[in-house]
Amino acid sequence: MIGTAQNSQTREGMEHAADHWQKHQLHQQVGPLLLAGYSCDRFFQPGQFGPGVKVLGPLDDNRHDNILAKVKACLCYQSGGSGALTRITEMLLAGVPVLANAHAARSHHGRSGLIEFSDLRSIEMALTELTNAPEEILPPPRPDASSVMVALKQLER
Repeated sequence: MIGTAQNSQTREGMEHAADHWQKHQLHQQVGPLLLAGYSCDRFFQPGQFGPGVKVLGPLDDNRHDNILAKVKACLCYQSGGSGALTRITEMLLAGVPVLANAHAARSHHGRSGLIEFSDLRSIEMALTELTNAPEEILPPPRPDASSVMVALKQLER
């Protein structure tokens, strides 16, 4: 999970997800939940949620990139607010699958690489779906940079 913890809706979603993750020992199934983002270090303390949740705090670009290259997915969970308007698109463009509840997913329903769940009680099913996901539902691989440059040059005309 990555988000601005200063935003009360984002922070509340992170807290609920972290509590659920630890309570249901989900780290034993898929690994620890990583909490990162602006002000995470201000609102969350290392070890606050238990050993299944790691509070990383804000990330510089290199650490952010290294973590995204290793995670199985990004979790987006909110019960209120406007939803994860940009986070889902950012993650999918980066080739990172996303698990999101319906509220967080908002206008992204049905996108390749997005696995939706209704509430935290059903996150285990979403994790199983992610683990068993065929390649076609995961985000497509990053395009070759040269083909992107060709396409951009054609748009300049």
